[in-house]
This record gives sequence, structure tokens and C-alpha cells, in this order.
Amino acid sequence: MSRLTRGTPRKEPFGAWLIILGVLVAGSAAAACIHGQAPSDPHLTMAPADEARAAAWQAYTHTTAATEEAYQYALEHPLVLQWIPCFCGCGAMGHGNNLDCYFEQQAGGSVVFEEHASYCQVCVDITLRTKQMAASGASLATIRGAIDAEFGTVGPGTDTARPV
Repeated sequence: MSRLTRGTPRKEPFGAWLIILGVLVAGSAAAACIHGQAPSDPHLTMAPADEARAAAWQAYTHTTAATEEAYQYALEHPLVLQWIPCFCGCGAMGHGNNLDCYFEQQAGGSVVFEEHASYCQVCVDITLRTKQMAASGASLATIRGAIDAEFGTVGPGTDTARPV
């Protein structure tokens, strides 16, 4: 087990993150269709929900290259960002960590894209700093401490559990 994934998630069930993986797969196929490319499976057909997810992905992530990079990192590393607080004040919106700036868990356990990070540079900066430190091999506790120190004065932080 990687030191970046140790511990128990704050509140999100593991199944919810499997849905995120499904969104990625469906969104990739849909995004390919949006850009005029055929999906790799010629028998693949897209349901309207997949088209809606692809449209949300396009709308939220393609505001800037940094935003797209941050959404992609959040999609691929939910077990990291669930331990990282956000300091833009989004705790007042019900967010509990930086991951919540990108995805919202619905009743019944489904997960949808959250548009908040698409217009919040603080969210994106926290995610990209986390990505940079994780890529350099920093432990989750080290990343958390650095994020707290670097962004803690920007605004009120989310009530995010500390990694174990």
C-alpha cells in the first residue's frame, strides 16, 4: 500500500470512487466523439448520461490548461485529495476537502462533476501543488503540512481529516 493511500477515507465509500473511474472511461469515449474521433470500440454507443458527463467535463475542465490538469489529477487521485483541505472558503458550501471542489457525491452514492474548481484558482493551485509534491515522492503527511502552511492564510479551510 502506498503511503499516499494509507488510511480510511473521510466519508466517501469506495464504491463512489469506482463510479468516478466509470465516469472517466465514459467521459473519455464521449470526449473523443465530441472532438470528431471515433471511440476505440466501434460497437460502443453513448447513453445521454454519458454525453452529459462529457459536456460537463468539457465545460468545467477546459477553462485553462491548469484547470484541466487539476481536474484530471483529482479524477485519477481521489485517495490523495480526500486528505487535502481547501482554503478558498468552500467549506461554507459543504466541501470537506479539496476533492469536493471537483466532484460531488449524490444521494445513492453516484458522483458528478462539481464546477467549483473550474472558476476557483485557489482550488486548482492546491491540487497542482499536491500533484507536484506527490510526484517528487513526498509523503501524504508532508504534503498536507506544506499545503496547510502555504495556503492556510488564504482563507478559511475545510474541516479535513488528517492522514494517518
